[in-house]
Amino acid sequence: MGICIFLALAKKYSTGDTILVLDDVVMSVDDKHLDRFIDLLHDEEKHFGQIVITTHYRPWRERYRNNRAPAGNVQFMELRNWTKENGIRVFNSKIILAELKQLLADEKYFHRENIAGTAGRMLENILDYITLKYSSRLPRKPKADYQLHELLTGLSKELLKVFRVEHFTKTEMANTLFLSNDIPLVIVDKLKQLKAVRNQVGAHFNFDGQLVSDDDVIEFGTATVEFAELLICAETGALPDKDSSGSYWETKSGSIKLYPLVDPK
Repeated sequence: MGICIFLALAKKYSTGDTILVLDDVVMSVDDKHLDRFIDLLHDEEKHFGQIVITTHYRPWRERYRNNRAPAGNVQFMELRNWTKENGIRVFNSKIILAELKQLLADEKYFHRENIAGTAGRMLENILDYITLKYSSRLPRKPKADYQLHELLTGLSKELLKVFRVEHFTKTEMANTLFLSNDIPLVIVDKLKQLKAVRNQVGAHFNFDGQLVSDDDVIEFGTATVEFAELLICAETGALPDKDSSGSYWETKSGSIKLYPLVDPK
């Protein structure tokens, strides 16, 4: 209630260029409350020139880093350990998609384990999101710490037959959207074939991992990037999460529609 009153007063007296500063206003909340608060901030951001958030609460940062919140207009400034001699050190964090693309593009310092590990974590995050939206059947566990194989096999055959996205592009002359691509998400089949790369190379030390070629590691990372870019809005940096149509999941910008709305199983 205190945060809502503060935001209401700030909005009332804002002339559109007010800088709103929120210092550790949310700590140790559950996922749903955190998501609601993030949605609230993005609904109200148009009334302010800039919103500055400082927090020790890592789940809030990870929401943006993993595209579970609109990261398109967000800049990360992470404070690292400091000393009197060297002063304050600032590290510019990246969202995980940008980090993976950088790892794949870095030919000079190619690191197969980092590529496989980062791609695996990102893929688990996206599949965790999708399996929640579609109420997929997953093994019962004390904690929802599902592994990549479980998440991939949790997508039913019936869903994968009709699993697709529509991409819309905004015209320059008018503020309207037109359909530019209708893409079946068959990339999931390739990811199923490559899923062992994550464990063999990016998660464990084992003999089999030494037999995996660099090309397979790059293919796994590249396929993960392709899958992510099909689902993540380039404008807002978020996954499709609106279901007001009754037929599909949609990003806030309207640029991506994910079909179907429910698993036909």
